[in-house]
Amino acid sequence: MGNGTLSAPIDIFDLLMHALPVTILILKLLFQKKDTE
Repeated sequence: MGNGTLSAPIDIFDLLMHALPVTILILKLLFQKKDTE
C-alpha cells in the first residue's frame, strides 16, 4: 500500500464491490439457518 491518496478511494470502492456480494451471501445463509431451526 502507500501509493498515495488517489489510489485509496479506488481500493475502498473495489473492496466494497467485492465484499458486498459475499456479505449478501452470508446474510442469506444466516437467514436460511434461522428459518430451518
